[in-house]
Amino acid sequence: MPLPNLRAIPGSTTGLIFTSFMVGAAIIAALLLRRFLGTGDAMYGFAGLLALTLAFDLTVNQLAARGRMEPLISNWRYGGFLVGACLLVILLALTG
Repeated sequence: MPLPNLRAIPGSTTGLIFTSFMVGAAIIAALLLRRFLGTGDAMYGFAGLLALTLAFDLTVNQLAARGRMEPLISNWRYGGFLVGACLLVILLALTG
């Protein structure tokens, strides 16, 4: 049985970092959409969240390949994006 890598960030911590990242990205996207586009169209925000998700995932996979982080599992990916997307829609509806 292999020993765990004690220098790597655990998978649950990686997932929490990703979820926090998506919450922050949703807040910033909602503010930018209201400020500069004026319409608050949520599709631009969703596309931005997907692009940030891809960038974060590529970064985490590179760090996981080097043994510094555990890879992000799909449950955290889906959950984090869903939290960010729902928050984006709620913020756009509230600032309406």
